[in-house]
Amino acid sequence: VASELSRDAPIKLLNPSHAPWKGGLLSLDPVVERLRGLLPATFEELEKEFAVGVVDAQGRHILIDKGPLPEAVAASAAIPLIFQGVHIPGYGQQNPFKDGGVVDRVGLKAWRDRRRSQLASAGRQHEGGRLPPCLVHVIKRSSPFSGQDSVGATGEANVTVVHSPKSGVNFFSLGDFEQDMAKAARRTKLQVETLKAGSKLQPKGIDRKQLALTSQSSH
Repeated sequence: VASELSRDAPIKLLNPSHAPWKGGLLSLDPVVERLRGLLPATFEELEKEFAVGVVDAQGRHILIDKGPLPEAVAASAAIPLIFQGVHIPGYGQQNPFKDGGVVDRVGLKAWRDRRRSQLASAGRQHEGGRLPPCLVHVIKRSSPFSGQDSVGATGEANVTVVHSPKSGVNFFSLGDFEQDMAKAARRTKLQVETLKAGSKLQPKGIDRKQLALTSQSSH
């Protein structure tokens, strides 16, 4: 997917919005169409857990992990004023959705609350409420208007953070996409190896597959 979407400059995937007064100058409809050819139709068809952070029409930050996948992925990149919000079928009056990063660039609290709910439903609460290790990738912000991105402020424990610099991408160029990805992968691998080395400290009964990686966009 990354290889396909990085093949052309972003501007080639964008169209002017037919209703810019609804919140954005550009439409992500062509992006949704491209994603439909690259991704499964729904979250439920993915082999691994995945969720995206978005802001709904009422301004609430939420995680979406069910229903149409291409639309949700596009919505998570719909920066207000630049992009028109994206409608996700099945979400009714919560539509349209925009990039969750305008409220919360990290999404850690929402993700950890989601995990707590899953463990509670399965009757697998752990002593002291301790959750599996979580790896968070935070890219340096490029806009002062982005949402909060302080991992420490969430009060969540057992979290490792990977920091990456701004990529410098724009509508007309993705820069050295492959090199940036490789550097981010090396930074992440180092942290993963560190977590594995300390896995003996994991609470009893936690499957290593539950190790969560959350990533947010660079704006």
